[in-house]
Amino acid sequence: MYKMLACLVAFLLMTTVLLGLRRTRLSLTSQSAHLFEQIIQRRHIIWDLQTRIAASTNPIVLAKELKKEKKSQPAPLGPPNTDRAKIASQASTSGLPSVVPASARWGDAAGQ
Repeated sequence: MYKMLACLVAFLLMTTVLLGLRRTRLSLTSQSAHLFEQIIQRRHIIWDLQTRIAASTNPIVLAKELKKEKKSQPAPLGPPNTDRAKIASQASTSGLPSVVPASARWGDAAGQ
């Protein structure tokens, strides 16, 4: 009699645990599906924004607009004091080693 009662209690505990695990699995599956839908929606938003950006920055269209306005593109500006050959030649003529210091290479204001 006690063995049968112990088996029944063990069976009820086991079914309770299994039902709890099943409920947790269903909840996680539902959350996963919801997150997947959000990812898909955000992906569509990103694709739409990328399409808009690509349309507004199309090089051909930009070139045509620049020609219409007769504006020339500005020359690219480099950082000051980065002519390594000039710095190296100055160092070699002054008797200094031909190693260019990092501050001169990168235009560091602290090293000038």
